[in-house]
Amino acid sequence: MNEIIKHEVPEVEDGNPRKKFKRNDDNVQIEIDKSLKVKAERCNICKQYSNEVLIYNGHPNNSVEEYITLTDERLLLFTGKEESLNQQDERPTHKITHYSVYDKNGHLCPFDTGLIEGNKLLYFSGYVKPIYDEDPSTNNGLPTKDMGPINEWYITGFDGGEKALIGFSTAYAEYFLQEPSLEYQSIMNSVAKKFYLAKLVIEFLLDEGWQNPTYEDLLQRLEATGDPELTEETLLRHAQFICDQVTSFDSSAKDDEPLLITAPCMRALVKMAGVTFQKRQRMRKLETKGIKKSSAITWSKAATTNLVREVFENFFIDQIDNKEKDDKGPRRKRCGVCEPCQTPDCGKCNHCRDMLKFGGTGRSKQACQMRRCPYMEIQNADEESDSDEDQSGTENSGENKVLPCSKRIIHKTKWIGEPILSCDDRIYYHSAKVGDIVIEPGDYVMLNSAIPNKPLVIAQAIYLFEEDGAAMFHAHQYCRGTDTVLGETADPQELFMVDICEKCPLGSIVLKTQVFYRKLSKNWAQNGGLDKLPPQLEDGMTFFYSKHYNADHSRFEDCIESDPDLKDSSTPCLSCLAKSRNTKMTEPRIREGNIHWYVYNVKFSKVKGKCYVAYGDRLEIPAREWSEKGPYRFYFTKAYSDEIQDYLDVPTEATKIGIVGKGKGKGKGKSNKSETAYDTPPLWPQTDSPLKCMDVFAGCGGLSEGLHQSGIAVTKWAVEKEPAAAYAFKLNNPDATVYTDDCNDLLQSVISGQTKNGKTLPKKGEVEMLVGGPPCQGFSGMNRFNAGQYSLFKNSLIVSYLSYCDYYRPHYFILENVRNFVSFKRSMVLKLTLRCLLAIGYQVTFGVLQAGNYGIPQTRRRLIIMAAAPGYALPRYPEPQHVFNKKACQLTIPVDNHKYTTGVLWQYSAPYRTITVRDSMSDLPSIKNGCNLKEMQYDDEPISHFQRMIRGNDTTNIVKDHICKEMAPLVEGRMSHIPICPGADWRDLPNVVMRLSDGTYTNKLKYPHRSKKQKKTDPPRGVCMCATGKSCDPADRQFNTLIPWCLPHTADRHNNWSGLYGRLDWDGFFSTTVTNPEPMGKQGRVLHPEQHRVVSVRECARSQGFPDRYQFYGNILDKHRQVGNAVPPPLGAAIGKEIKKALVLTKESKKS
Repeated sequence: MNEIIKHEVPEVEDGNPRKKFKRNDDNVQIEIDKSLKVKAERCNICKQYSNEVLIYNGHPNNSVEEYITLTDERLLLFTGKEESLNQQDERPTHKITHYSVYDKNGHLCPFDTGLIEGNKLLYFSGYVKPIYDEDPSTNNGLPTKDMGPINEWYITGFDGGEKALIGFSTAYAEYFLQEPSLEYQSIMNSVAKKFYLAKLVIEFLLDEGWQNPTYEDLLQRLEATGDPELTEETLLRHAQFICDQVTSFDSSAKDDEPLLITAPCMRALVKMAGVTFQKRQRMRKLETKGIKKSSAITWSKAATTNLVREVFENFFIDQIDNKEKDDKGPRRKRCGVCEPCQTPDCGKCNHCRDMLKFGGTGRSKQACQMRRCPYMEIQNADEESDSDEDQSGTENSGENKVLPCSKRIIHKTKWIGEPILSCDDRIYYHSAKVGDIVIEPGDYVMLNSAIPNKPLVIAQAIYLFEEDGAAMFHAHQYCRGTDTVLGETADPQELFMVDICEKCPLGSIVLKTQVFYRKLSKNWAQNGGLDKLPPQLEDGMTFFYSKHYNADHSRFEDCIESDPDLKDSSTPCLSCLAKSRNTKMTEPRIREGNIHWYVYNVKFSKVKGKCYVAYGDRLEIPAREWSEKGPYRFYFTKAYSDEIQDYLDVPTEATKIGIVGKGKGKGKGKSNKSETAYDTPPLWPQTDSPLKCMDVFAGCGGLSEGLHQSGIAVTKWAVEKEPAAAYAFKLNNPDATVYTDDCNDLLQSVISGQTKNGKTLPKKGEVEMLVGGPPCQGFSGMNRFNAGQYSLFKNSLIVSYLSYCDYYRPHYFILENVRNFVSFKRSMVLKLTLRCLLAIGYQVTFGVLQAGNYGIPQTRRRLIIMAAAPGYALPRYPEPQHVFNKKACQLTIPVDNHKYTTGVLWQYSAPYRTITVRDSMSDLPSIKNGCNLKEMQYDDEPISHFQRMIRGNDTTNIVKDHICKEMAPLVEGRMSHIPICPGADWRDLPNVVMRLSDGTYTNKLKYPHRSKKQKKTDPPRGVCMCATGKSCDPADRQFNTLIPWCLPHTADRHNNWSGLYGRLDWDGFFSTTVTNPEPMGKQGRVLHPEQHRVVSVRECARSQGFPDRYQFYGNILDKHRQVGNAVPPPLGAAIGKEIKKALVLTKESKKS
């Protein structure tokens, strides 16, 4: 039990005007009484508080001054008779043991807190020994006093392991530190821990930097060391030093290498700890000796098919050679205060050699490679980060990108032959002469754009007519590939059919052109991996098309060459026919049937569709089972009175609602109103057999689980390289073949016809559905494409996954990824992915879905790309089923100043309410911090529909994996003081001293500075010198406080760090479930609504919609990672139902 120490808190330090604060927690009462203002004095040299400083006990016995010791012959390495000396040997270098560092006031001081850099005079004493002496004892040592002052200190690496080699430099000599004195041991332990921590972080970044590790990943690495002192508190306490060492290490990076400081975990650390990159006056750079620097990242060479490879290579030939030379992007400004900014040009790197002042050409205009500003690098990385923040702009989709035609007449026209028809003041002709060319219906022409400096518009002349004496034609426009979402990645000769047409003057035609429909091979499915891109059309006057394009929803679908509805249509224009089909009714049309009571006046334009309501007790099957058999089914068993606000029995007349009968009152005589018959509610579409599915990058199987629930697919094969996740997939899908091989090696084996570890590999034609979420770490940290980065991209897992699609050519294809996939590299990744799928022959669409709309208590926006093989209907995106937070439902996708939507009807409304935290987990047993009991009994019955659904039909009454991380004692103490109320977070922590579970005590946070924003009458609220407008003072850092010092330090710059150490709200929802719940992580609101702990694995699984029967494998961090990386099964199920609809539609159309 945590013990609270009653502590008098002066208003000046608490920063809280309340006079008394009481709290009952586990029968422990806290009382904070207001008393007189008391402020401890600080030393004017070492900046330590007088009540905390350690006093120097005195010099060693018989010690002498430094200059005398250096003349002792026992330290001499040379005889004086040498002809020459190495330059490095001209300055004496020795070792010192049993040393102490102090200032003039006799205070023992740490030397790594910026005092030396701030020109404070620090001295040291101890026993000097020759450089070759490895004995750390005082034996044969020369006692010396008042050595210094210290001019600089430095690290020369790590001597074969964890121990840092630290050096002091004075006016006389260099000294390497051995063992500290007993009185200085406690200070030096902290310093040594800091050095080791810096080494650990750098090695972590070298090993994992290519995966863009998050702040939570870094904390997990510290936890994996098993050292109880390597905690988040330690990391934040030494953040400035660690970041200084990382930037020092980055100074040796090549120009095309990303800096380690730009990794997501380091950017988060910089922001949270308020790290500044100012010039370090007297500290040398961290040398790499002892750092386990991994070799350059070696990517698994992507096993790509010919067509996929050509798509990327054809594009990048032009992109690299032409655009990259000219398009350097906006020039970045320097911060001007950090060390690289204040460092002169080196004159040695390639960039300096090109500068005019060094005799170069001056063409590259690139800064010295040694002057890469960390502020600017972090800013660039933040702009390119994978954050899930909203894009600014309007919420509606943009206007169609097809350009309007110019109506300016440039040629004389003359009708050829007699009119063929006269109707409605129009006279129709079969042909006309425009200038020197003859135009007939069906010809393709080019027209000037109404917008200056735009390419010619291509259109088909559907019919020719004369109206009011003017020669006109009906133009059905075609969209250039560059005017679609594909942009510059499109084939310049490819056109797309669009539903845009208009009447234009015949005299506005510029010239005729050739456009043909490109058909796919009859053996398209069997040619997977063999096809190549068709040859480029070089004349610039010949174009082809094969797909129809919906500009607002970015849907590329198969073109219909001949629509049967055209026979009965009044127009031969496919565009006009499509417009008439899509016209929304705004007025009701009365048809056979009856209108029943409870009718409200509603605009018909507001009607979204039809639903089905029935009295539950009159149904032939249980109401819950009936409601799950089809869409939009609702039932009732009680009536409700607004007047008395209570439930009542259902009136007799209302009990007949939903009775399915024959007919609708037809026949002779009057119908019996009491026996009104209703439409039979439709069932979910049914297929003869589920599609055989392959799940690549399967994780623990969230997407597959959802597809199984929808009935559209059964996963036969899965590829997952992470052993724990692969085992979890196998536990839940015992009939599936799970491969733990590299996906590229696996595809290469498939292409070559080999087996893999004795497992049979699927063949062409066997995989009917391909799903997966390829990681993007190969290129997601880059600012823009260039030649070097292209090599990483073309070997990325995105390209490998597309090669799987090209080889197997399944009926349906799904690519799931983070929302900001659409904005990676200015949407280039998205464009190339769509271009590749279209080049293969697929119909394709993309959109962002909010998982909370489909029945989970979590906001999780994900990009979903769906593709359908030729001849198969392209699925629509599922309509939202649950209302959700409006801000989290802004799902438009901006690409090149155009906004795309999924085309769903319900954006901010839905049939069902939001699933809350209470709905999802209020029935789970109470547990404590660090609970590791893998199985336990439920102690409550399910109280919500979600809980009943998630428990399923399990009769064992046992819940698994209801386990939570064991947090450090300090974090546990903080969690126990977060109030049990909605919205509570770190800002509600009391500023008290308390006894932690390990027996240690916390420190009380001090507020020694007055903020610039404060009134003069207010008590000081600044924890660092920067609050006054000056630079940060390292001596101001505080640690082991209940209120984390780093949070008030930088709160003004980061929205007060809202949500860190935050409790979930019973009536709210989860933030995006992360792979490692940390109270100070990216998603800091991870505390249970009532219990003093972070959320458990099972609670996270429920936030994702995993049924309780679903198993995870490995240690607790493995399980959290499996849950956090998964696609929510309810989202997968919603997508699966739409694919099932499309598949049924495909089969019906083939039969007809």
